[in-house]
Amino acid sequence: MLDVCSIFSNMLDNAIEACNKINNTYIERKIKLRGTVVNKFFVIKCENTKVNNINFKNNKFITDKKDLFLHGIGISSIKNSVEKYDGNVEIDVFENKFIMTIYIPLIKNSPVGYKTNPVGAI
Repeated sequence: MLDVCSIFSNMLDNAIEACNKINNTYIERKIKLRGTVVNKFFVIKCENTKVNNINFKNNKFITDKKDLFLHGIGISSIKNSVEKYDGNVEIDVFENKFIMTIYIPLIKNSPVGYKTNPVGAI
């Protein structure tokens, strides 16, 4: 349960913060969050609009906040939680859009209750 909370709280917090930075009336503040089962994976996709630049250093995301000690661990925390369950995180960055897609494998006898593979895709 702690990992689920960490994943969703960090993902949504980052999306909300990115949307709050939008002051341009031509760019709509928008967050889209979906989850589904695809080919024995639980897939979570969070897509949000943004205007800020995304900074990388040593293949890691860097916060644009001034206090680096207290901030900038959200994406790393998400990745750590997902990797505990042999999952994967993919991130796509566009000029005005940020997309995070999480893939977590489902096991037939898991407590999640996976029984069939419903048709659906993100």
